[in-house]
Amino acid sequence: TEARAPASSSTSRTLFDAVFGLRRAMLLLTVSVLTYAADVMPAWNGSAACPRVCQCLSRDTVRCDRAGLRALPGEIATSTRALSLSSNFLRVLTTSMFRNLTALRSLWLDGNNLTFLHPGTFSTLSSLRELGLRRNARLTSLHANAFRGLLNLASLDLSFCNIFEIHPLVFSHLPSLEALDLGSNNMRRDSLKDLKTLYELNLRKNPIWIIQRDAFTALSGLGVLNLGHNRLSDLPNQLFKGLIQLKTLHLEANRITRKLTGCPSSPGPADESACTDSDASAASRLPAVSDALVPAVLAWCLGKDVGHIHLP
Repeated sequence: TEARAPASSSTSRTLFDAVFGLRRAMLLLTVSVLTYAADVMPAWNGSAACPRVCQCLSRDTVRCDRAGLRALPGEIATSTRALSLSSNFLRVLTTSMFRNLTALRSLWLDGNNLTFLHPGTFSTLSSLRELGLRRNARLTSLHANAFRGLLNLASLDLSFCNIFEIHPLVFSHLPSLEALDLGSNNMRRDSLKDLKTLYELNLRKNPIWIIQRDAFTALSGLGVLNLGHNRLSDLPNQLFKGLIQLKTLHLEANRITRKLTGCPSSPGPADESACTDSDASAASRLPAVSDALVPAVLAWCLGKDVGHIHLP
């Protein structure tokens, strides 16, 4: 019996060391996991991982601004509803880029180096309501199917790009669009079709020198129109025909040459017939507009600074 005691003591010590070692290993593993979680999830401790370079402000809002990204981080949760990828180095958007982010409602891609939007890039984002693409200076044209699938998109910002060519059918995939910003681009002519739900349109600061007579024919719901700071020298007859909802009109800083005579200093709807064009080679009447718009267009043609006009 005395000979077996040391063996029993040795066995107990070995078992103790093994248990202690296992507990220590488990503790180290737990610390490692917690450290990693804190590292990749700096702003949110939800159930899904947050990319290391991003901030997850809530369960469904992810901001990856100014993160030096050249591709989409792979750890973004599929439940994300608002995603900002602004001020990065993204160049091309592919059809697989947002394939798993079907819950998105808002997507901002402002201030990247985008050169092309592949047809179908947003085809799985049928729930998207807001899309920001402003300040992508290398984006010069839009493919006909660039926005295919965005059935519920309400707001699209393409301002401060260098877009000079828009396919005539590019907006036909946006049946719910209400606000379109194309300000500060290089568009020379209008390319607006199939936008019956549009309420606000910004074409400010484009080198547009001519507008087709039927440019706004299909925009019966338009309430805000900005054509300021372009190169327009005249407005075709019937240009504003049918825009019965128009409330705010910007026409400042253009190159109008039409001179009108016979107009009172403060013209109103009843004075339209009194205003004639002094240039015999031009049309003798103003572009046909609704009664509410007549004072604004008359003031513009008389050389007044109409600036921002709000119509009751």
